[in-house]
Amino acid sequence: MVDLVHDRFVVVPSSHDLVLKWAEAMVAARRNGRRIETADAWIAATALLYDAPLLTHNKADDLGVPGLQFT
Repeated sequence: MVDLVHDRFVVVPSSHDLVLKWAEAMVAARRNGRRIETADAWIAATALLYDAPLLTHNKADDLGVPGLQFT
């Protein structure tokens, strides 16, 4: 069962570039007066780093992060 689920997703390893994007997302959200949870910032940073649209049911979580594309 785990293989069926795992095979449907891409696992993105942490990297120096991703950590920098995460820090930028955290700072940008705070500068924009928006609180962002750590996990939401990781997700936003990953989308930004890979230039991928962010699919979410709660866009408000990431509105303080500039440059995000939402689907």
